[in-house]
Amino acid sequence: MKDMDTPVIAAPARGRRPLDGPAPATPDIVSDQTTRAYVDELRQDTAVMPKAQLAQSLRVAEAAGMITAFQYNETANRVAMLKLFAQIRDSKAYKGARVTDRA
Repeated sequence: MKDMDTPVIAAPARGRRPLDGPAPATPDIVSDQTTRAYVDELRQDTAVMPKAQLAQSLRVAEAAGMITAFQYNETANRVAMLKLFAQIRDSKAYKGARVTDRA
């Protein structure tokens, strides 16, 4: 009788299911007529393009992002360099320094 009073709590499933095991039951969300109409409406407003055109568009967007990152790095490096020049100027560390011309 004591076993029936104790609730049984199952451990949550973790990790991947085995390939030979049964597929998990998934609810059919498109079975409802309202949901189907909503999905159809969303699909009407979707832009469709060939895979090659999409790939080219993604490459251009990636290149534009890389250019923006390079410009940011260039600006950050320039600011760091100017800050170091200002520190040298303010500390007058250049006085008495020997400079050789490498050209």
